[in-house]
Amino acid sequence: MIKGRVLVGHALHNDLKVLMLSHPKKDIRDTSGYPPFLRDGRSRSLKNVAAEFLGVDIQIGEHCPIQDARAAMVPYLENRKQWEKNVKDLTRLKDKKKKRKRKNKLTATEGS
Repeated sequence: MIKGRVLVGHALHNDLKVLMLSHPKKDIRDTSGYPPFLRDGRSRSLKNVAAEFLGVDIQIGEHCPIQDARAAMVPYLENRKQWEKNVKDLTRLKDKKKKRKRKNKLTATEGS
């Protein structure tokens, strides 16, 4: 989509699917899946996240996409430092796993 840019929103997979777009998973910050915003490990509506974490009511009456975008962006910005640290840590962990898997594969091949 927009190379090298972080895409922030709520339940972005729905929007991307409808628009027939894709974006690198590593560059998506989705408030619907960020652990502090989950309830009992499950995703919550943007309306619920905005009410609890921002103290604002959204999606009352007419639906406003600008208001929705702001309601997703503000919690991201308020949690950005920790969020990005989590993403970085997760990426490192995945890279370590890949290396270990490759190493084990090589060792198994050499031992045959």
